Amino acid sequence: MASVIPVAKALYLCDEILSDPARAKPHLIGVLNAIRVASFPHVLARLCVFAKLSDGLGDIRCRARIVNARTSSIVFETPEHTIRFRDRRQILYANFRIEQLVWTAPGESVVELFCDGQFVDDAVLMVVP
Repeated sequence: MASVIPVAKALYLCDEILSDPARAKPHLIGVLNAIRVASFPHVLARLCVFAKLSDGLGDIRCRARIVNARTSSIVFETPEHTIRFRDRRQILYANFRIEQLVWTAPGESVVELFCDGQFVDDAVLMVVP
């Protein structure tokens, strides 16, 4: 079966993603677009990336990365994981948990989502003193 890159219907950044095993519903805790820190360097214990994807087909490799908006340098990149779309009407969630993320200065970063190496969506994350 040929694969088809999915469409991102939503991309959220949050503190935690909890699952409801009885209903397969994700619960996003602490949705955010900015982090306020007291000093630098700052270690963020956890940042979660949640993507709602649809219109894909087949096995799709997904990864998230964080890019410094000013320098275009990659701050962090998750390992790839594979999700499987059985048909084009299926909606799937991709979750990424990033731990011990170090920020050395304030500024704007972009959290990007890639599926099979192709850019799908992004979200801005501000780090402010």
